[in-house]
Amino acid sequence: MTAQHDGPLRGRAALVTGAGAGIGRGVALALASAGATVVAAGRTRSTLDGVVAEIVRRGGRALAVRCDVRDLDSITQCLGVIRDEVGKLDTLVNNAQTYRHAALLEATDDDLADTWASGPQAVFRLMRLAHPLLAADGGVIFNFGSGVQLDPSDSFHGTYAAAKNAIGALTRTAAVEWGKDGIRTFLIVPAAESDQLAAFRTRDPERYAAMLGRVPLGRFGDPEVDIGRPIAWLAGPEATFMTGTTIMLDGGQMYLR
Repeated sequence: MTAQHDGPLRGRAALVTGAGAGIGRGVALALASAGATVVAAGRTRSTLDGVVAEIVRRGGRALAVRCDVRDLDSITQCLGVIRDEVGKLDTLVNNAQTYRHAALLEATDDDLADTWASGPQAVFRLMRLAHPLLAADGGVIFNFGSGVQLDPSDSFHGTYAAAKNAIGALTRTAAVEWGKDGIRTFLIVPAAESDQLAAFRTRDPERYAAMLGRVPLGRFGDPEVDIGRPIAWLAGPEATFMTGTTIMLDGGQMYLR
């Protein structure tokens, strides 16, 4: 690995799940640009290797670890790699989450189980197992919510919204219980460009335009610039009195509607 970037996160280490694409990739790049050593975790090694190569090309430090957050053994092995090869963990970004779109009467037990396993159960496990590393030097946890959990008029997102609300509860509870350990937590609600959003735009341009019309700033965010950089700032030394709150990185889409 090349020499580490100078920056507010120099000397710190971050784990980003779902780092191979979309928001996870953007957050990984931003944290590395701020100086952190980044562990890019996900299920597809080839995409993770691409993110690591981009970070190294920019002069940062990173390694890829294959991890399926739905599997406890996989999580345990990932954290073992961090302990052995990095030696510390200061920032945990729980970004990975599967998504199944269905009305409640059409959703299956498997839909709920998979959404739960990749969402609140994975977040619960990662937070608990990473706690000793995070508590060693005042760590930060970023969990991800969604606009669908805030909009009571939304439909076809019931299992996903339920999972995201559970993640919000875990985030707030950890802020209260682990503040004494120097651990801060945030719930991030983003609205950013992604491969899934691009596919949706192609598949249903009218609904995409309607969604975009609900964003006061008139665009969806860039995963690195508009989502990753604020997270990097929150993880740094200038935000150490902030914890347990929801950060809306959605261009005003929800709270200004």
